[in-house]
Amino acid sequence: RATASGRLKGCEREAVEMLTSMLEMRLKDPIRTRDPLFDARRNAAVVHQAERYYRAMYYGARESWNLRDEHMFSTLQAVLDHRGPQSRAVVWAHNSHVGHAGATEMTDRGETNLGQLARKDFGPGAYLIGMGTHCGTVAAASGWDEPMRVRALRESHPDSYESIFHASGVPRFMLPLRKTHDPALREALASPRLERAVGVIEHNLLGQWLSSNVPLHLPLFASSSRFAYESLVLKKKLNLSTGIDVRYNMPFYTDAYSPLMYGFVTQYNHLIENVPRVGCFFNFKVKTFRGSLCVDEIQQLFTRNNINYPLYPAQNVMFRFGFHWMFVN
Repeated sequence: RATASGRLKGCEREAVEMLTSMLEMRLKDPIRTRDPLFDARRNAAVVHQAERYYRAMYYGARESWNLRDEHMFSTLQAVLDHRGPQSRAVVWAHNSHVGHAGATEMTDRGETNLGQLARKDFGPGAYLIGMGTHCGTVAAASGWDEPMRVRALRESHPDSYESIFHASGVPRFMLPLRKTHDPALREALASPRLERAVGVIEHNLLGQWLSSNVPLHLPLFASSSRFAYESLVLKKKLNLSTGIDVRYNMPFYTDAYSPLMYGFVTQYNHLIENVPRVGCFFNFKVKTFRGSLCVDEIQQLFTRNNINYPLYPAQNVMFRFGFHWMFVN
């Protein structure tokens, strides 16, 4: 705090000079100094990043969190580079660090984490494994600077992933999701739920939970097309145009509108079918007089009981017509 406010001098310049000196030593004798110099460089990097971290803590939690996980990732990269191109690593960290921040509410706060950075840099080469439990014990303190105690965890929240995993009745299991093609499993896990975050500070009355984002519900394929023909007849005094409109999408579960909530909610009860929505139109124009005739939802002549939106049935065949006369050309 004193450094951030300017009352005390920072050590960032000295730390950078030390790192530069160590790099020069490495370049002069890369073989003899490989391991000891690597350790020293990483320790110097810790000193350098620590000042930035505690300085960021004074201003806000998001900056300090991102800086800490970015430091974790830079350390992982340095270790892999140090061990050679064929090296692999196993990182043991909290779910909130090794999970993908972009799939939780963390991204709404502008936070990233080690798992997201690894997935971005290594792609499929990064395999993220999370752990959870319905109940058990945890070694934690009730507050900072208080003694550690082994205490019982509260049972999982009814709206959490841990709760539905417990309801499966399987005592312990691993659930790989990277290549799953089970639509029932995807449906069961796609709705927004909480996930437990057990930290070093635990309180009997308070729980730590993160919410996972709802996936964006879109059909695999959707199209909206118009096919039209236009011509001038009667010595080019009459302009005629006609055509059809076709809208089509593959089956998917779209969000439903809730008048009670004044917004859209996730639903998995009503599947939007792949029934094309067809309409046709006929327009004409003579000087300043225009007319039009439209027929919408023609597909309803051949099918019934399909829906365009959850809880709202599709419209029946509908005719629309209109005229427009301008008295001034």
